[in-house]
Amino acid sequence: MPNQSKAAAGTETLLEVSGLKKHYPIKKGVFSSTVGTVKAVDGVSFSIQRGETLGIVGESGCGKSTTARLVIRLLQETEGSIRFGGKELTSLAPSELRAVRRDMQMIFQDPYASLHPRWTIERTLIEPMLVYGIGSRGEQRDRVLELLDNVGLNRSYAKRYPHEFSGGQRQRIGIARALVLQPQLIIADEPVSALDISIQAQVINLLQDLQEQYKLTYMFISHDLSVVRHISDRVAVMYLGRIVELAEKEKLFETPLHPYTQALMSAVPEVAGDKKERIILRGDVPSPAKPPSGCTFHTRCASCMDVCKTDIPPLKEVGSGQLVACHLYA
Repeated sequence: MPNQSKAAAGTETLLEVSGLKKHYPIKKGVFSSTVGTVKAVDGVSFSIQRGETLGIVGESGCGKSTTARLVIRLLQETEGSIRFGGKELTSLAPSELRAVRRDMQMIFQDPYASLHPRWTIERTLIEPMLVYGIGSRGEQRDRVLELLDNVGLNRSYAKRYPHEFSGGQRQRIGIARALVLQPQLIIADEPVSALDISIQAQVINLLQDLQEQYKLTYMFISHDLSVVRHISDRVAVMYLGRIVELAEKEKLFETPLHPYTQALMSAVPEVAGDKKERIILRGDVPSPAKPPSGCTFHTRCASCMDVCKTDIPPLKEVGSGQLVACHLYA
């Protein structure tokens, strides 16, 4: 792949994803014959440098969360490569993958659904250490109290249950659980979308503080451009299972190149400001079960050309470190 960031030059690549696909067969009839395919993720490639935050944005159903679950191996890929710390994850045996998973943790969108309702917070945080045989009982309890301090929760909360907390507090517990095993990479899948605006800012600031304290690398997924702009170093824009643009944060927000990215930016007042007119996209997002030929965005693009209807544009570098998949820049 081309160099994706000047800032990243000379640093260590922690995660490298290449040609990643996840296709779901559509079954129909008495004999469950395959009559089609849902292309949830269709050829995604990107890399994340150690210590940086890569934001992934796009409309609902574009494949952001599926990509996250493929990377952390909650889903099996249809095709593609995932390299983490130099290891190819798609070919690892279950026992080998278990060891790698210690270094990759996930923060989920709904903290309540991801917490065991009958376990105290102490039990929830100790469980990963028990699974991996880390520390004595006393050391495990000390670690729990340390994590509660670091995520801004009272130590007495260790004896309480998930239903006794607010949404923001539950998400802090989810963050603490992700940190228990001292991972290198944290995948945050819409971690603040279910929270009030005032609480969102607190959680985002907490994530940034923890990144500096623990030297973490983030893959941050969101549909909220203002949140992504605040926390990310680079941003990838997804549309219908593919990355259509990837660039350093400021470059992407100041000079978006892909027509879809431009439309997204124009829809957010705090991003667009008074400089740009609102771009109204025509039509609806096509079904991933029947994606358009060529560039999947051509059915909604005001700049559509004949080549867009037949040829898939490759994600290539335009300028310095800005990648875009669009025939306008061929």
